[in-house]
Amino acid sequence: MRKARRDFDNEESDWRPNEETTSEQKEERYVHYAPAVRYGIALATLERYRDKTWAEIEPEARREWEEKHERPWEEFEVLVRQAWEETRSQSLDPSQKTEDVNPYEAAFRDHYHTVYARRGYSYRQCAPAYHYGYDLAVDERLRNKTWEEIKPWAGRHWESQGYAGFWEDFEEAVHYAWKVARDQTPI
Repeated sequence: MRKARRDFDNEESDWRPNEETTSEQKEERYVHYAPAVRYGIALATLERYRDKTWAEIEPEARREWEEKHERPWEEFEVLVRQAWEETRSQSLDPSQKTEDVNPYEAAFRDHYHTVYARRGYSYRQCAPAYHYGYDLAVDERLRNKTWEEIKPWAGRHWESQGYAGFWEDFEEAVHYAWKVARDQTPI
């Protein structure tokens, strides 16, 4: 199971490195700017901002950014907004949609309704976390590992792969899906 995600490495954008950029510079630049891109994408998928303009959400987005990041909002606002606008303007075509993770999808939706719906998230925002948890559960390399053993790696992988949203916000969904799928997957 792989989730659909934007391929920012192959898109032209002001913040992307050019041909003269060294590998070290590319990595440094990506590490520096990737959280802003992920944050902009996450903002675009939040139901509470669905029908709002950037001017309406910017003060709250700024407050949340400053609570979670040491780097100044002024340095990243343009990139956050760009990711927010691009994500909002995209309509998912069938090739971008994630597959259902049957027979677990019903359990994932039940968990979503009891945990994430109350927090203002849509299922569309949470689905990648449930699918990621499922992927972890069926990954042969992780078969004999406990959640505590894979959790640090899973969190780093989540952040490095550009999933929309912060690991801390979606870890519970990932863990739940991992547990449900793992308990049902024959060993």
